[in-house]
Amino acid sequence: MARLSAGSGYRYLLKHTACGDCAREAGTSLTSYYAESGYPAGRWSGTGLAGLNGGSGLAAGTAVTEETMAALYGRGHDPVTGSALGRAYPTYRTADERVAEAISKLPAADTEAVRRAAIEAIETRERARPMKAAVAGFDLTFTVPKSASVLWALGDPATQQAVADAHREAVTSVLHLIEERFLHTRVGAHSCAQVATRGMLAAGFDHWDTRTGDPNLHTHVVIANKVQGPDGRWRSVDGQAIYHAAVACSEVYDTLLADALAARLPLTWGLRDRGDRRNPAFEIHGIEDRLLTLFSARSGQIETHLRGLLADFTAEYGRDPTRREMLRLRQQATLASRPDKTVAPLPTLFTRWRTQATAATGRPIEVTVAGALRGAPSPVQADAVPAELMERFAQATLVALGERRSTWTRPNLLAEAARATRLLRVAGPSERIALLDRVVDAALSACVSLDPPEVFTSPARFRRADGTSAFTRPDEHAFTTTAVLAAEARLLAGTTILDAPCVDTEDLAAAAARIPPGAPGRRLSADQQAAVAAIASSGRRIDVLVGPAGTGKTRTLRALRAGWDHAHGRGSVIGLAPSSTAAAELAAALGTTCENTAKWLHESTRDDPDPR
Repeated sequence: MARLSAGSGYRYLLKHTACGDCAREAGTSLTSYYAESGYPAGRWSGTGLAGLNGGSGLAAGTAVTEETMAALYGRGHDPVTGSALGRAYPTYRTADERVAEAISKLPAADTEAVRRAAIEAIETRERARPMKAAVAGFDLTFTVPKSASVLWALGDPATQQAVADAHREAVTSVLHLIEERFLHTRVGAHSCAQVATRGMLAAGFDHWDTRTGDPNLHTHVVIANKVQGPDGRWRSVDGQAIYHAAVACSEVYDTLLADALAARLPLTWGLRDRGDRRNPAFEIHGIEDRLLTLFSARSGQIETHLRGLLADFTAEYGRDPTRREMLRLRQQATLASRPDKTVAPLPTLFTRWRTQATAATGRPIEVTVAGALRGAPSPVQADAVPAELMERFAQATLVALGERRSTWTRPNLLAEAARATRLLRVAGPSERIALLDRVVDAALSACVSLDPPEVFTSPARFRRADGTSAFTRPDEHAFTTTAVLAAEARLLAGTTILDAPCVDTEDLAAAAARIPPGAPGRRLSADQQAAVAAIASSGRRIDVLVGPAGTGKTRTLRALRAGWDHAHGRGSVIGLAPSSTAAAELAAALGTTCENTAKWLHESTRDDPDPR
């Protein structure tokens, strides 16, 4: 999900659209848009379209033109009448404008040298500030799994239509979910109340390849930052609510697509391992890994660049990145390695893709496609899922969340519930959403709310349809489990129990003297020495050393390890890290044995005649 800036930010979506101002019927298939060197024109969607054109509305499926995009996303105006929809987008000065203003205020009496120094300082300061831009929309990209793109690229026209229709159905269903649950605006003093809207204004653009020309069926849906509140006034979208639900919407889309495609074609889905750093891929059985690799050249470019960023990260911080940091690094790698895009006609792409696949497999395309179309399981109704299985889904949802988070929200639960149930085929979008709600509700029944109750009862006019106060944000209410709370209590207790062994100052000094000159830990600053002495002599079962990057935590820990080994024997220190890569980095830095935490726990607690 990305923000679309007001002004000309929308133009990238039209850059490769063939005949962007041509009318196109809403039901036109992707594969029938065949001869042009470009993508189909976009389509308008959303129940908020009814409020345009002075209340006369704009029909869903109407083609998006450059003029209508410029009106709504460029200026915040009605794409039909051109009238303003609420307040104008805010404008912000450019760096050049800020520099010019600051220079104009410099004292005229300054000497040339003083003036040059002042101008240089102004340039440095103003160009380092991030450029602010008004948000005109939110770009959600819905991408089918690679195996589904490959099936679409290699299949006959009926198969291609089935994949495209399933994708479109899943996108439509998720947009409906967003409108129902996550599309809000804010009203009142300081935007204190979150209220419902009359629906979104959205422009959808279908694309079918990557920047390296591989099959990649996906749709950009840009939700305009203009919505009508319950009173009919046009306001901005509560973007925080959409961002918070983005992952959940992505996971729900995957399950809806799998259901829709299995309803149209005789195929099954499964999980494929992608290594320690990534979640398993959800792919169609029968589409071989070598075809996924063949048509993932863009992913290869990103992974190559990402490896360099990861090496730099672990070298600087001495650990693996967190999931959130990993996402940012992947985004950075994606942007840094992005090539220019060249759009070719679909017939050219189909011929190229089929030639590549035939060469890679040594089989006719028909045989490759038939290998994936070998039968589909019967879908189930949500209320037909046994209570025992629902309980297992709920438990799996909580276990998976608990491995990555200490607290979570309902959208977090929804995302994890979608992952937990994705191998089960369900009969249609409404049944899928009903199933997910049952899993989330079951999981919530085992959770502990961390939000305080309302301190006062809001009047009826400040309550939502479900009875909650408009002054709260229900989708951001935090939950946890008693198991997590108990684990936190054990950790906190460990910081107060003083029965752990210590190291005296003589052992620390003797160990420091044995560290080779120039080696880490040989020379410590005063605060590093104080940290080593405090931890070594505290007697606590658990001690914590906190410091920003570059403050010498590794150097400090190496000195502490040396003192501990001197007092208690070599090998008495074991380093633990969240991954094997981080463990290797830590071992090299501390000069001691380090292991993956999960592996160490497994081997230390298993029922084995020779446990650790």
